[in-house]
Amino acid sequence: MTHGVFPSVVRAFAGKALGHEPADADGFSKSPIPTQRIESIVSPGDAGYGRFPELPYI
Repeated sequence: MTHGVFPSVVRAFAGKALGHEPADADGFSKSPIPTQRIESIVSPGDAGYGRFPELPYI
């Protein structure tokens, strides 16, 4: 297995659709992610970081 998602993405989507909060999942990859597959990286202080209010401000 080269990746994992905990809890499953299906459970996270179903939880969100049913109105459960929080409805999230963590994803991990054991192999490199090709640069062409990365859409963006945001960090605290970046203009786009505010779109993700659940992320911590370190």
